[in-house]
Amino acid sequence: MKRTVIITNGKLASAISASCALRGIRRPVSREGKRLKDGGIACVLPSEACRAMGADFIVGSDVWEISSLLRGFGIDPHHPRASRTYPSHYHSAVCNTDLLVHPKVPLAGYLPGPVAIERMIAAGEDATRLALARLAAQAA
Repeated sequence: MKRTVIITNGKLASAISASCALRGIRRPVSREGKRLKDGGIACVLPSEACRAMGADFIVGSDVWEISSLLRGFGIDPHHPRASRTYPSHYHSAVCNTDLLVHPKVPLAGYLPGPVAIERMIAAGEDATRLALARLAAQAA
């Protein structure tokens, strides 16, 4: 059964590992007697949980491989076909995010090693600059 588990305490590393766990790729994480895994299945962006916990302004970084692939085909969350291609929890999360960052995750970023890490960081920084520029333009 797919359902979101909100982790508000304990070790951050195991919470992140649980969020990234995906069948066949990364093992589930055991916490408080539960085997946790997500990989974007039940919760891509936790913006709704953040809003429910009192956040006033939510910055989301969408590194979900499926949305990256869809954006590569020109289908972003606001595209007319988006309601049929993105899951409802994704749409809801996007609606609850005030600043959404969409890094273009380079394929080479998935290779192990320090060069891949640098590529991923650079992609995140570039996407953040673009998102902040869009936010500034909206405010003007």
